[in-house]
Amino acid sequence: MPKINIKLLACLLALGLLSACSGKGHEPAAPWEAPPFTLAENIETRLVLPGGQPVEPGIFLARLRGAEIILMGEQHDSVCDHLAQAAVLEFMAQTGMNPVLGLEMVSRDKQKTLDRFNAGEITLAELPAALNWKTDFELYRPILEVAEKWRVPVQALNLPREVVQAARKQGEKILDRPPYARWKPTPLLLPLPEQQAELEAVYKNHFMMMGQKKSGPRQAMAPQKSPQNPGQAPNIPQTPPRAITQANAQASPQAVTQANPQANPQDIAQAKAQAKAGGFKNFLLAQALWDSAMAENALDALLKTQRPVLVLAGTMHVDYGRGIAWRINAAAPEARVLLLRPWRMTPSVEFPGTLPPENMADIYYLCQRRQK
Repeated sequence: MPKINIKLLACLLALGLLSACSGKGHEPAAPWEAPPFTLAENIETRLVLPGGQPVEPGIFLARLRGAEIILMGEQHDSVCDHLAQAAVLEFMAQTGMNPVLGLEMVSRDKQKTLDRFNAGEITLAELPAALNWKTDFELYRPILEVAEKWRVPVQALNLPREVVQAARKQGEKILDRPPYARWKPTPLLLPLPEQQAELEAVYKNHFMMMGQKKSGPRQAMAPQKSPQNPGQAPNIPQTPPRAITQANAQASPQAVTQANPQANPQDIAQAKAQAKAGGFKNFLLAQALWDSAMAENALDALLKTQRPVLVLAGTMHVDYGRGIAWRINAAAPEARVLLLRPWRMTPSVEFPGTLPPENMADIYYLCQRRQK
């Protein structure tokens, strides 16, 4: 294994651990805190297993080489998460793994533009305009700089936004008609029952947040703690199988007012429109489209290139293997998938404890969330 270059500069992925990074003091380190090591030049990080045991570089490399598809979760607006992703991509390139990079943030209709970038016909400076990039490109620039430097092929994984919007408004039948039929994933797998329970809470919270934005400042929601382990995120409840049409009852206007008594008439009107258009049923369909498409396209990249694929996607698509991973294994049971996701180093609204849970990911990268 090539020697790993040790340079401790800028604490880039240790944000929040060292006072030099923020100008402020920091909380005492948890006893299980892993020592930093450099994954890529000028970038250090800390990796831990579920339960908090540190992961040394050699072990990490072995785990990466043992996988065919690596799913690396992110919070889209977290600078630290994207620096960690850039570090992992460069580590894979430096150690001869010859990876392919798959992006949730780019839809498949933009692949020809990425092919021109991969061929060196478009520069990184020209790429945002060529892709009509909608979010903050600077967050993803370090990742694509690594891809350009090491000539890592970049693959679009997601569906065009218009396809998902049409399905949310008109339901699954629209996916059998042109121009949408060509984008329908095969197979299209609906969320597992246990993920439906999680998505139901997200769906309800969407309406509650809308009402709070209009009625006043949003109050931070107190995180739940697991009764078995106060330092661990609570397990998602295992709900019995049920028809998605039954789950759609949660999308009623009454559900909006129950979730947020201050919901104004506009919110209730939108809830009625959502319910009429399919509501929660089509919300689940949209999630199924995203995850099924990313699974299908990641597998396609693996089969075409015979190279490991590093997939960068939001944590909801990665956590517990319920999003992309189980759909990969449904289509290709022999495919080897590794789950990585960020873990916040101090208690937060996202997670109240310090120890990562056992089953959310295979390896966690410690990263204090910091918005740009």
